[in-house]
Amino acid sequence: MDMFDLYADRLERTGEYGLLFEPSGRILYANRVWRRRRGVHRGRDLGSVYDGLQESEARVLRRSIAEARGGPPMSDLVVTVSTADGRGMRQMLWRGVELHLPERGGVIIMALGRPLDPVGGDGEGMGFTIRPDGTVLDVSAEICRLCGYGRAEVLAMNTGQLYFDDGEHRRILRGLFEYGFIKRGEVTLRCKDGEPRAFLFTAHALRQRDGSVWAYSGYFRSPKTPDASEMLKTFGAIVEALPDIAWVAGRDHTLAAVNASYLRAFRLRREDAVGGRENKLFQESIAQGLIQAAIRVFEERREIVTSMMPHFAGGALWYRVVRRPIFDQTGRDVVGLLGICTDITRQAGRETAFMESIVEEEGDAVLVIDSQGRLIRRSSTLFSPTVLGAGEGESETPPELTGILDILHPEDLPRAQRSMRRVLAGKGPDSMECRVKNAKGRYMRVAVKSYFNDEFFNEPRMYVVARDIGRAMQLRRAELVLERLKKATGAVSNRELAEFLNVSPASISNAKRAQRIPADWLLAVGRDTGWSMDWLFSGLGAEHRGE
Repeated sequence: MDMFDLYADRLERTGEYGLLFEPSGRILYANRVWRRRRGVHRGRDLGSVYDGLQESEARVLRRSIAEARGGPPMSDLVVTVSTADGRGMRQMLWRGVELHLPERGGVIIMALGRPLDPVGGDGEGMGFTIRPDGTVLDVSAEICRLCGYGRAEVLAMNTGQLYFDDGEHRRILRGLFEYGFIKRGEVTLRCKDGEPRAFLFTAHALRQRDGSVWAYSGYFRSPKTPDASEMLKTFGAIVEALPDIAWVAGRDHTLAAVNASYLRAFRLRREDAVGGRENKLFQESIAQGLIQAAIRVFEERREIVTSMMPHFAGGALWYRVVRRPIFDQTGRDVVGLLGICTDITRQAGRETAFMESIVEEEGDAVLVIDSQGRLIRRSSTLFSPTVLGAGEGESETPPELTGILDILHPEDLPRAQRSMRRVLAGKGPDSMECRVKNAKGRYMRVAVKSYFNDEFFNEPRMYVVARDIGRAMQLRRAELVLERLKKATGAVSNRELAEFLNVSPASISNAKRAQRIPADWLLAVGRDTGWSMDWLFSGLGAEHRGE
């Protein structure tokens, strides 16, 4: 056995890709791992290491090989290659060393490579390539089949149509735009029949010569999901022993175990619930929220707590919901979740009474915020345009709003944070004015009074009474105040109003220009005419005293 055969034998035994090739790139030997991936049999022409590479990738590889000639071993090199199905791209990490083999004509390169992506072994991936605008350029026929589509259907769609959750869509796009890659992502796609289906994926940017991104490419892999009977055996007794509503669901959103409290709360039979999916058991509007909450647990790989959630069937029932991820034996992959709903209706009723007691005027909105600034609950009163979602009655906070800071004007953040610290640390009320973003993306000015209370849930909460003062501030403009003074005095011109006030006409013009009405004008008109000074100043409330 010569040295070439010795190196070839060593490469054949490794679990990584192994190659022996000439500096020109012609492959002399490839081990079984590489041959299996390429679908090439032993003895066939193996081609070149540059086959299938983008020109930019080939240039980098040539430079790395040239630098290794007569010098130190090749440094680790990341090369982008096509997936096994040819529909997407994946990254490989290669290490090489120069070998001197006179019997083989001189110098050859020995290289070892492995997939850089952490979501599965080679050959498991279902490739995809998409444009930054969501246009699908190429996609594996297998992933189309798993989601119930024909490949031609998917190629005619935008990726936004395939996501089950719009929030997840935005998070993934944000990650790609910011970093240019996602190494180990999780996504739930909407199948053609409306079913959710979870996948692991990896994606990275494909760039043009000027560095701009022309596409994102990678591959999907189906996550490991234990058999429902296995999960039932493991968690069934635990779930049944819990007094609160409890359930276990797999990554495919199939219910593996539920307790009697769950069946009573959702009015289901056990034979219908276990093995069923939430999108089939409940109305679409209800199932969408339940599945989106589960997706957050699977994606963020941590416990998610919803402090307050009203019962979907209405009424006065409130719950605290905890969803905890279930990991596989390696502790790496999330294979399901355990959910627990605790009835907090009695505490919520006491809190509702407190919220009603701190409202001073009709139209005031009340927001409930925890010590981390997260929005927990709001009153049924909403601003117009709405700030905290549309809908009638009390509601949990919309999922896209995770904290009060999300809707505040950036310039008002420091003041709001100081106010929050004063309320939570001092346990007393505090007042301020700030601007909040409404549903139309515009800022409106509100007056805020915040209260502290920790009696209902054994945790500190801040209760914020907010009042829209945008209209009130408009009514206080000098020209409108002057119009109300004219109405009260019967004056039809600035000159007549000046005569009533015993001031010069120029004083009226100066006050209007400076947007400042002297207080003694309001006092004089109110005293002499019987009109309300509050109405003269603000334009709100009763026009005459005593009404």
